[in-house]
Amino acid sequence: MKTLAWMSGGITIIVLAFAAACGGSDSSPTPSPSPTPTLSPLIHTPGPTGAPPETDFRLIYREYTPQEDIIWSALPTDPNQRQEIVRITHRDGYGVKASLSPDATIVAYLSLPEAAIGPDSSQAEAFVIDLKSNEREPVMIATGVDYNYTPFWSPDSRLIYLRQYAGPEFLAANVMIVRVTVTHADDKTPTPTPTLPPGIAPAPTPEPVEVVLKDSVAHVLSFAPIGFADDKKSMFFVQEQGGTEASTLIGIYSPATTSGVDALHKLADDAWYAAQQENQRLADEAAANGLPPPETTVTPAPTPTPDARFVVQISDQAAFDYSLSPDTHKVAYLNQQITDTGDIRNQIYIADLISAEAKPFGVPGVPDGEFLRPEWYLDGRITIGFLPASGGPGQMLLMTLDGTDILFLYQSASGFDIPRWWSPDGKWLAVEHRSGGSLANPGDGTIDLVSLTGQRFTVLGTAAAGPDTVLGWRNKDDIVLPEE
Repeated sequence: MKTLAWMSGGITIIVLAFAAACGGSDSSPTPSPSPTPTLSPLIHTPGPTGAPPETDFRLIYREYTPQEDIIWSALPTDPNQRQEIVRITHRDGYGVKASLSPDATIVAYLSLPEAAIGPDSSQAEAFVIDLKSNEREPVMIATGVDYNYTPFWSPDSRLIYLRQYAGPEFLAANVMIVRVTVTHADDKTPTPTPTLPPGIAPAPTPEPVEVVLKDSVAHVLSFAPIGFADDKKSMFFVQEQGGTEASTLIGIYSPATTSGVDALHKLADDAWYAAQQENQRLADEAAANGLPPPETTVTPAPTPTPDARFVVQISDQAAFDYSLSPDTHKVAYLNQQITDTGDIRNQIYIADLISAEAKPFGVPGVPDGEFLRPEWYLDGRITIGFLPASGGPGQMLLMTLDGTDILFLYQSASGFDIPRWWSPDGKWLAVEHRSGGSLANPGDGTIDLVSLTGQRFTVLGTAAAGPDTVLGWRNKDDIVLPEE
């Protein structure tokens, strides 16, 4: 079978082609701002207006300790009611970067080995723990992984995407997105390979780690998958350009889901067997005629190269904090802007993946301020945190894209909230709360839960909270806990 590692050269050419077609900042038009809706006053929302909303979902989060991390499931209405999912030991002082599969049965994580130079050395190891297995032992699936990019799951919990840097030194290295297929403890025994005719060898086994995107760091500083498209087969990714044409692009890659990858592998298998059968037929024909075997053999037809194509340029510099909308048609993100006074501010942008446009997004009543990570709500509204330019505590709101409907969420009397993850039923928002008054002085952090009816609960204190603490939400009936 031809593997995607073999095909990665074609991906490199395609990626560079759409990057070159896009061009740098000199040739790209400056996005025009969206019309600013009617301004409304900033409101420090009052406290609870009703009972805490009940939900069937549980917050999944990681608690760091110097030598061991714990993955917990917490009840939103009372985070003290929490259940341990799994404990993971790690190198002293370096917590794991963990991700729970969508079906809540496997924990994937990155761990920094003792021999690694540091967190930026691309020397992490990737593991999975199957929560349904009796042993619950870590299984290594890849080495030489970028510790700064958390494992990214496919929707069916079968594929994991990781980032790697490989080369003698960073500036001469390649940046890659690789994919690993994950088996589950309760998978059925695979169907045995059928008996093959004499002279026909089985198709080669795919490489366990397949390269899907690859380029030189001299051209591309990083790739980062950000979500899957509504066609159920493609994956959106961010590409940060380097060199003299620094910019940030969004591309789309396929096949990126299990069904698409399996279909691609089957094409390669079919080509392998067809070529071998034809070679065998020619050899048999020569032998029947008393002739020597043919010197030239038929080679398998090449498998179609997977498709990676450009969608939209979203910045002429590095952007960050991406969030894909529920309908997969938009990406909200942060971009740094220099104000008339020379200050650097974080501006929210929204890229429309259908019309291929990226525009600044204005918030009524906030002509200037430090914006924080945007997060989509399940109905297409967007959650935004910000620090008012006039000073004072942060604000957090939920609003329609046209600014006609704005709901301010309950905010503590000091500090600010960074939105992280809405529960699938839209009742609770996990936030990273910071006690400081600015991004330059963020202060200590906690993980809090905020409801639409004004309740706030602290889940995790300052010693262990961070941007990679929240792993998401899962239905309480899907969570696999250790046996007593």
